[in-house]
Formats: sequence, C-alpha cells, structure tokens
Amino acid sequence: MDKELELYLTTVEKYLKDMPVSERIDVIKELKSCIEELQLNNALSVKEILARLGSPKELAAGYLGDKITMGNSFSFKKLWMVFSFYSLVSLSGMFIIPCGTVLAGGLIACSIVGPVGGLIKLLGFLFGFDVPFYFMAINDYELHPLLAFPVSIALGVLLFFAGRAIWKAVIRYIRTVSNTKRKLDDIK
Repeated sequence: MDKELELYLTTVEKYLKDMPVSERIDVIKELKSCIEELQLNNALSVKEILARLGSPKELAAGYLGDKITMGNSFSFKKLWMVFSFYSLVSLSGMFIIPCGTVLAGGLIACSIVGPVGGLIKLLGFLFGFDVPFYFMAINDYELHPLLAFPVSIALGVLLFFAGRAIWKAVIRYIRTVSNTKRKLDDIK
C-alpha cells in the first residue's frame, strides 16, 4: 500500500483511540479493503481516494458516531466516546460558524454603510451643510470630504470581498462537515 495511504490510516487510527482495540483494528481492516477495492475496481489514484475519504479526523468521527449510536446500554466508556465525538466534530463549529457568520455579515454591512456615509458627507460638502455624524479620520487627521468618498468606496469594496470570502469559508466548512457522513456511506 502507498505511504500516503498508510499515513492516512495511521492518522485515522490515532483519532479512534477511544474505541476498543479490536474494533479499531476492524475499522482499519475495513478501510484497507475499501481502499484496495477503490484502487482495483475503480482504478482511482491515491489522491482521488484520499479526496473521497475526506480528512482522517472527520472519517474517525463518523466511525465514533456510528459506534456511539449502536446499542442502548449505558457505560462510562460510551459516555466518554460521546464526549470525544462531539468535541472532535463540533468544537471547531462552535467558534467557526457563529464568529464567521457574524464577522461576514458585519463586514458586508460596513461595505454598504461606509460608501453611503461617504456619499452623504460629499453631498453635504457640495451643498454647503455639515454632516457631523460621519467622518473619516486617520489618527488625528480627518480626510477632506472630496477624498473621503473615494476612500470609503475603496474600503467598502475591500470589506465586501473580505466579508464574502469569510462567508464562503463558513459555507465550505458547513458543507464539509455535512458531507462527511455521506462520504462514509458511499465507501461502505
């Protein structure tokens, strides 16, 4: 077997440390047979197989999740596995999804509000009235309204693309997490 695949399986096994050794060995054997089948029958390359399997952490989390849901009996080992599963899968989601969503929304809102405020300040300057609630300053220096408008447009564009990039990253994270189980089902 290829060194990349061996490293992948070793990493999966590391994430399955909360599983009993016999079950962990069975999982690794099952994965090896699936990989060999994909190589022989589907003629997939190592990179294609690794892409199909997803990250070792998510694959292990899927197996831990399946193990947790089998049977109705209570045990401290199962309780520990539940804790491990949720910390493995959702701990990052507790921060990435809410923080990323709020940050993306805030940046996109600022990308709209900034240029609108710059336009209001410019119109106020052109028509001879002061708009005290909007100003653009760098340290103690306040930009002239004729300069503040193009700067606010440039900053608005930058903020919009930053917010959009963060939003796309959050969506990609959600899709990756939700597709993990489907990938596992395709392999089995």
